[in-house]
Amino acid sequence: MLSAYKDYWKKYFRFSGRSTRSDFWWVILANILIGILVTMISNGSVFAALGSAFNNGNQEQAATGLAGFTVVFIVLYQLLTIIPNLSLQSRRIIDTGLSGWWFILVVLAYLLPWASLVALLSDAYHAANGSGTSNSLWLMILWVIVEIVLLVINLTPTDTFGRHRS
Repeated sequence: MLSAYKDYWKKYFRFSGRSTRSDFWWVILANILIGILVTMISNGSVFAALGSAFNNGNQEQAATGLAGFTVVFIVLYQLLTIIPNLSLQSRRIIDTGLSGWWFILVVLAYLLPWASLVALLSDAYHAANGSGTSNSLWLMILWVIVEIVLLVINLTPTDTFGRHRS
């Protein structure tokens, strides 16, 4: 696991080459564990802040500061991992034997939730004015389909879809 996670950071901008299933899923597991750890710290500090607020204690500022730090850490970590996640996904697609054009699905997986949010806000605005159609539902359905296809690709063994292309 540590080897795969080190490679994840070493190959930050490397969109060519291969990433095996185990390399991919070890990184996913490591990122999930980091997220769980930060969430536990954040939730603990939020609950401590709420508890001290109800009890008029002195720990409120420290707990609130820790909660703020964890939120900043989560945002920075998410921003820092966008490019290595994209490059890892690109290498995983190539490892399965698919063309690099399949990377468009990864880009869609990142963009569709934002497009759905914008469409949802637009739908709410038009519903308040008594006009418009629902586009957000179709974007969300498309996003789910894209995510399912990417899951199948990520679960697929090396060179399943054809001969490896360099």
